[in-house]
Amino acid sequence: MQINQLKFVINYQAIFFLSFLYFIVPFVNLYSSWVGRGDMIFILAISSLLLIFSLKFSTHFSKKVLWIALLSFFILLVSFYLHLIIFDKTNIRWIFFFGVQPFILLSYALFFKKLVVVDLFSSKYFLYIFIVMSLSTTYDYLALTYFDDPSMWLFNDSNVSYRFKPLGIFGQFSVNSTYLIFFYLVHIYCSKKSFFNPLLILLTASILMQQSGVGYVLLLLSFLYSIKIERIRLPNKILGFASIILLIIYSVFFELSNKLSLNYLSYIFITLPNEYIGIFINEVRISSLLTGFDNKNLFPIEITPLFLVSKIGFLYFVFYLFYSFYIYQLIPRGYLKLSMLIMAIGTLHYPVIFYVAGSFLMPAILLHSIYYYDD
Repeated sequence: MQINQLKFVINYQAIFFLSFLYFIVPFVNLYSSWVGRGDMIFILAISSLLLIFSLKFSTHFSKKVLWIALLSFFILLVSFYLHLIIFDKTNIRWIFFFGVQPFILLSYALFFKKLVVVDLFSSKYFLYIFIVMSLSTTYDYLALTYFDDPSMWLFNDSNVSYRFKPLGIFGQFSVNSTYLIFFYLVHIYCSKKSFFNPLLILLTASILMQQSGVGYVLLLLSFLYSIKIERIRLPNKILGFASIILLIIYSVFFELSNKLSLNYLSYIFITLPNEYIGIFINEVRISSLLTGFDNKNLFPIEITPLFLVSKIGFLYFVFYLFYSFYIYQLIPRGYLKLSMLIMAIGTLHYPVIFYVAGSFLMPAILLHSIYYYDD
């Protein structure tokens, strides 16, 4: 009787945890557009606490995880108090946005280790999210292209580049594109399938509908990496060539080349950074580099490294850089390693890795990497 009860509890915990990741975490941005950001944060916090208290505390976890979390907490605390002393106001909003991951990492290590390390990566979670994202992107694209349905916009932005583009479940096409490729690659890693399988057509079509330059670059990088590490068989070659033909057709008829033109790339990588470097030199005091300094919102979210430093300081940026590199070097060559690289490159543009889904998944990948490839 006790054994059956134990099995029931373990299954219940796994269902609770995976349901949380299936039905709440990926859709937080969408829910926020319905009920408001404040209410959604409250719902997310209550859900997280209920989830944590439903599980038993574990004292068996990697000391590396504890040190990573404690160091992160210390740096965030320094940023908070120095910002308060220097500017007489707090940067708590941005500490929460960029610093929630160590809390989740510690929760996973104390309560969810087996569920994170084993159950999550043996489930169909990443396939499920990839399909949901692809279908939502397709639905948005069709609604906006053929029915001009403004209800599909998660937010009404005056920026012309946002109009008539499918914003999907994350509300931004560069973010969607990065996550689409990331979830696809982690699914390939978990399932041990070839990159060149029928779902590749769906991935390619979804990226093209987003019309994101970041998405095009990351998709091309994934193609090249996969060709290098896989022994491609004839059916997979056909799928690969079909995806490339789809890309070429789209380039010809929908002016994809505008996103990859020399003028566009020089603006993104030369002109834009130079503009913000000028602002940085003229506006920023050296003494505030460790705390975050941008209380006037001078630096946009579109350049994540600069945005992070401007909000919570250079020290946390350096810490997170080493933290990400530590995860990356733990993982052997393959699609999980590529997925981390994709997430890192996508984050150079928008803070993809710090969105709610990224904040829940990066600690999971760290734990998975430590217990599978390091300890």
